[in-house]
Order: sequence, then C-alpha cells, then structure tokens
Amino acid sequence: MKQLPSGTFDDFIRSLQKEVGGAQRAVKEKQERLVRRYFDVEPDGQLKAVTWTVVAPAGTLRDNGVEETIELPLLSLVSPVQQKIVEVSLEFEADVEESRRDRKKGRGNLVLVIKKRSKQQKTEGRRIKISLIGPQPGQVEVYIDGILFKTVNNTDQQPKPDKNHPFSSA
Repeated sequence: MKQLPSGTFDDFIRSLQKEVGGAQRAVKEKQERLVRRYFDVEPDGQLKAVTWTVVAPAGTLRDNGVEETIELPLLSLVSPVQQKIVEVSLEFEADVEESRRDRKKGRGNLVLVIKKRSKQQKTEGRRIKISLIGPQPGQVEVYIDGILFKTVNNTDQQPKPDKNHPFSSA
C-alpha cells in the first residue's frame, strides 16, 4: 500500500488556515478589481467615478424642449453586494492517535487517522469539528465529540489545548 504523507494535528490546522486565508484574499481582491472598474485615476492621483452620459429631453417634444445631459456614475448602477468568507467549519469522523515521531521536537503529538468505514463496522471514530473564524490565519476552535479540545488565536502562538479535555496531554 502506498505510504501517504503524514503530519500532526497542528500541521493539519495550519494547512486549513493557509487555504482559507488564501480563499479570503482571493474573494477580496476580486471584489476590489470589480469596484476599480468604475473609477478613473486623475493625473493628481485622485479617483474620479466613471460616468455614463445620457442625453434626455428636458421638456416635452411638443414644447421643443431642450436636451439635457445627465452624467450617471456607473457605480450607482451596480448592486452593492459584498462577499466575505467569515467562517469555515469542517465536520468529519476520524481516529485520534498519538504520534511517536514528533514527540522530541516539541510539536503537537496527535495525528488524525481518517479511514473509509464500511456499514458493517460497528466502531466509530471521533467526531471532529474544526471552525476557522474570521480572517485567517487567525482564530480556530477544535471540538472532539462536541467538547472544546483546542483553540488557536493567531499564528504567533502555538495551538493551546484545553487541559480539561480527555485527549489533552497537557
């Protein structure tokens, strides 16, 4: 059987943070490009709204009304919809095991073992829920079987285990 790359539970969380952060930046950049389409940059560096010039009669045609020119900012014709990824939550079933390879390096020593289970198997893995909240890398909450196991508040800190959780080695 082919050996799959392995990593710790903390490596898994950091990978999720990186991917969610990339998706958040991509959505933001796409929206900024969309809005920039409706502005011109003046020689002095100021932004000027791109306008659409419409010529319309000022009065009725019977009055020999004079045509009136109206400049409409194109941005006013666009729906003001903003997309923002504020939270990503993953739920899955996995076995949680102790890693023997990283014990001396001071890294997290838990690994997730995700297996395909058949309907005949009566044993169930642990129910894992990982919530990435706000801009990433940032706040992460990890629940095992519905109990808060670990929180991460930013990338400068190592994930902090909940000392009261049965799987906690702290």
